[in-house]
Amino acid sequence: MDMVVRRLAGVDLNLLVSLHVLLQFRGVTAAAQHLGITQSTMSHQLARLRELLDDPVLVRQGNAMAPTPRAVAIATGVGRALRELHDVVLAPPAFDPAEAEGELAIALTDWAATEYPPRLRRLFAEKAPRLRLRVVPPLRDTTIDGLDWDVDLAIVSTAQELSPEHARTLAEERFTGVARADHPFCTSPPSAEAFLAAEKLVVHSSIAPSALDAELERRLRLPESAGLRVPYFLAVPPLLRGGDLVAVVPSHIAWGLVVDHGLGAFPVPIALPRYVISVAWSPLRVGDPRILWVAEAVAAIVAEELPQRAARYRVP
Repeated sequence: MDMVVRRLAGVDLNLLVSLHVLLQFRGVTAAAQHLGITQSTMSHQLARLRELLDDPVLVRQGNAMAPTPRAVAIATGVGRALRELHDVVLAPPAFDPAEAEGELAIALTDWAATEYPPRLRRLFAEKAPRLRLRVVPPLRDTTIDGLDWDVDLAIVSTAQELSPEHARTLAEERFTGVARADHPFCTSPPSAEAFLAAEKLVVHSSIAPSALDAELERRLRLPESAGLRVPYFLAVPPLLRGGDLVAVVPSHIAWGLVVDHGLGAFPVPIALPRYVISVAWSPLRVGDPRILWVAEAVAAIVAEELPQRAARYRVP
């Protein structure tokens, strides 16, 4: 241990923070802006990192900067070390929601924004009256691969379960077809051929398509069958009622469309991937007890509501 201490004594540990942010933003200017320092200072930090690691760290590829293999190899370890250092040195006191203050931003789709905030707001009023909630649009990038979001939490859909270090799994989800209530598909389940040929309403709630979106695009043959694309789930009811468009949406949303908006539902006749819904937070929010409290609250609400709706709505 003495050897470790002596070796680290000659290292400015602030360089680890600079390395973490440089690898997130992959550029000196954006990294400097994020840390609130000058571009010149960040350039100096990068030069010191290159000397320390004997590696370029970031190299130009076309019009962008990309991390070197050495930088990629150590990125996860550096991020973990920073989180552990934060928890040890800046560990918060015991959390009392009644004493919590401030505003937390949660990124939600338009549909989720109608589902969860009302109950969360009632919970806040009862348990954390000085804590405020602000709903913002979905993330541009939901991969949460170490990005430092401008939000505190987000409900995200991913192909695989996320690390419990920065997420709470809410449910495993599947997809259901929806259309106007008297659409032929809703009275007689379609064949795979008929379904794939049908003109589709596509909902992309995030700006940057995820890997899950890309897989659905491929399996549903959307380049050929997409008749209309919209960014809002709440736009689905009026757009389906007046014509023959069909949509494929998460089953928990299909339940609401059937019961609350008078649409019909049908089983999708081709294999589609299941996915995981999680409430997640940025790795840089790890250790904030308010985040964990809200995440657990969201998980409790979903755990209570989804089984009840599944049994009540009986959507395919």
